[in-house]
Amino acid sequence: MEERGCAPQVFPIDWDEPYETKIKDLAAALDQGADLDGLFVADNMTALLAKAMCTHRHLDIDIVGYDGSDTVRRFVPDLPTVAQPIAGMARKAVDVLIREIDGDFSVSGAHYKLPVSFLPERSIESLRG
Repeated sequence: MEERGCAPQVFPIDWDEPYETKIKDLAAALDQGADLDGLFVADNMTALLAKAMCTHRHLDIDIVGYDGSDTVRRFVPDLPTVAQPIAGMARKAVDVLIREIDGDFSVSGAHYKLPVSFLPERSIESLRG
């Protein structure tokens, strides 16, 4: 972005904030960011709220969520999202737990990087098969 002369604007909104607080924070971000053309939101529920607020304000802003859960992908297919490797995360967590149960604490506090993937928006028609 910066190499194209665009500086990112960051509007911190905690995923566990109360709904009313998220609305206020998103409204402030939309008011501040008159030149926004896209929002990357750290969770899909907040992304859906941002999408609704942009629609209500007649703003044409691309919104990408983060999570990629099956529920959101099935019920809101038109929300582009970054999908976490949930099955891989579960396998890694179980592996670490079993190793620690067996007395191998060499993995305690380790950080693991697992690949994420981008899931573009889909139309309802594309889901009918």
